[in-house]
Amino acid sequence: MKQLFNILTLLLLAQYSFAGVDLRHGLFYISYSDMEFPGAKAEIGRSYNSSNTRTGFFGYGWSSFIETKLSALPDGTLSLNWWGNGLGDYYEPAVVNRKGLYEMLNAIIKDLVKNKKLDNEPGAIAEKKSWLLNNPRQRAEKYIELQKKNIAALYFPDAGSSQKWILDANQVIEWTGKTFMVKSWDDRYEFNSKGQLVLVNDKAYKMQLFYSNNRIEHITVDDSSTCNIDFDDKGRIVQLKMKLSNMEKIAVFKYDSSDNLIYSKDAGNNEYRFSYDLYHNLVRINYVDSTSLEMVYDAANNRIIKLKDTKGGYTTYQYPYFYTTEGKINYDHYATKLQQYDKKGRLLFSQYKEFENRSKDDGTTYLHRMLEQTDTSYHEVLYAPEVGNARYRKKNNKEAWAVYDAKGRTSYLHINDSIYKTFYNSNNLPESFIAIDSIKQDSVIYNYQYNE
Repeated sequence: MKQLFNILTLLLLAQYSFAGVDLRHGLFYISYSDMEFPGAKAEIGRSYNSSNTRTGFFGYGWSSFIETKLSALPDGTLSLNWWGNGLGDYYEPAVVNRKGLYEMLNAIIKDLVKNKKLDNEPGAIAEKKSWLLNNPRQRAEKYIELQKKNIAALYFPDAGSSQKWILDANQVIEWTGKTFMVKSWDDRYEFNSKGQLVLVNDKAYKMQLFYSNNRIEHITVDDSSTCNIDFDDKGRIVQLKMKLSNMEKIAVFKYDSSDNLIYSKDAGNNEYRFSYDLYHNLVRINYVDSTSLEMVYDAANNRIIKLKDTKGGYTTYQYPYFYTTEGKINYDHYATKLQQYDKKGRLLFSQYKEFENRSKDDGTTYLHRMLEQTDTSYHEVLYAPEVGNARYRKKNNKEAWAVYDAKGRTSYLHINDSIYKTFYNSNNLPESFIAIDSIKQDSVIYNYQYNE
């Protein structure tokens, strides 16, 4: 399953929750499991992160896997929004639908002018249209916002036709004429024509989602356990209920008038009370044993600056600035420094993490360099702009290099004293693999054959 982001896990809070801070962006996150399906590794859970400005099934700032949605757009593109967040994975069509493209442009321009975010004069409109034409991902984000507000209608591919979108060799979407079939590595997903998730074929379980009036009514796992879901009139989940042979498992949720989740009780009877500031930032979690987890944010940029754990220990976060040659703040080069203390204020651990973005020829940016240092370790990575994977890595005193082909596949690896080369067939599968030991001066060649 797709994960939200790469994170540093700092502390375990309970049997089914974890929390931490994403050092790249300075955001706080916490995740919970509210209902587990017996005999399967399936669950209904939720995650909060302080950068999320969306109101989901569990209120403002929270998201869940069952909110994963696929959006089809008139220009032929698809957006797969994992956990309902952001643009997600962006699939470009083999051929752009020109009529649909200009429908999108006109809808976006009309909304911008109506809300006085764009001057209603030919020059400004032409400039904005040109920008939207050259920035397809941002165009898609804007149009999806209009769809969510019911300003732009949902788009459906032609029934009875079949189409295919390829992100890479491991991520493919196919429209069968009725549903979208998604291959993501070893997992399979199915979405209905409205883009709602209806089936998950995970390696460990099968999950089916059933809808009524465009809301999830119940979820069944492995054709046996079923969890019923109740929503309030604002589309927020207020109860999960699962009937078993000898008992009934229930999880309940309460909200305030600002769409903040303020109370939860999971199926294991664990209770949590949540407090927020005026900007929906989660600032305190109270537990039944009278302990709490507390978060402090920098009001200027909404990044977390202090996290106090349930035992009285705390971690501080600082964000050093880097500057361009002109003396301006370089927003493509940033870092985080953390220091962890016990409840008596004694320093236990220090960590420094630095990131540097660079621009490609098309104007988009990519992560160029990452540096991580602790009291006892050193880790540096340089990334290839074409594929986003590491081309050089140094971990303490060990180094490694990688080269990728035009399709983004690893073709060459140099690790310690060994060199590895991979060659692919016309079906993008490994055809041969060569391992060269530069010290022993010998090689091992592996050839692969596949059944049709």
